Amino acid sequence: MKNLLLIMLVALVGCTSRYDGAEESARGYSDEVETSGACSVRRVTGGATIDCPDGTSATIRDGYDGQNGLDGTNGNDGSNGTSGSTGSSGASGDGLTAYLYCDTTLSGTNLSVYYRLAAFSNYVFAFGGVYGTYVEINNSVIYPNELEESYTAPIYFTFDLSGELNGGYFRLHLDRTTQNVIVDYIDVDQTLTWELTECVYSNY
Repeated sequence: MKNLLLIMLVALVGCTSRYDGAEESARGYSDEVETSGACSVRRVTGGATIDCPDGTSATIRDGYDGQNGLDGTNGNDGSNGTSGSTGSSGASGDGLTAYLYCDTTLSGTNLSVYYRLAAFSNYVFAFGGVYGTYVEINNSVIYPNELEESYTAPIYFTFDLSGELNGGYFRLHLDRTTQNVIVDYIDVDQTLTWELTECVYSNY
């Protein structure tokens, strides 16, 4: 743009274009001389000077660089990638499947009895006992479902109720058909049986 301006000035005023070879070589310009009329053009730092035979001269300075243009707008967001594959299923839990509890007195005795059963996916937990004013005996047990005992979940504990102290014991177990609990007292002196019919059963 600057060289074009100089050429236009030479054409308008009818001058001779003369470049300072050493200076122009340092700035990367050619040292050729173009003549037109009686005036001459000299390249100077930051512009050019026009000299004419009548003693007049004019200096033209290079213009300042223009400001940088504004940044362009951002492009649109790319499309979402494809969804990843579904992960593998977790292991199945061992949740509660059934719960039963009973709590009542044993007729003909001064004792009360209780029985609790919680059935899970892979095992059965049972807890029960007898108690009186000054005594309580109980026990608990876990049966994996693979065992036959898991069906009735019996609990055993020693408590001599009748006759001499010769190892009498209780057995509490579930009757799956009626959802009642059977209480057996087993002793060489006497054998007794009770059936608990007021049990609460919940199936999940």
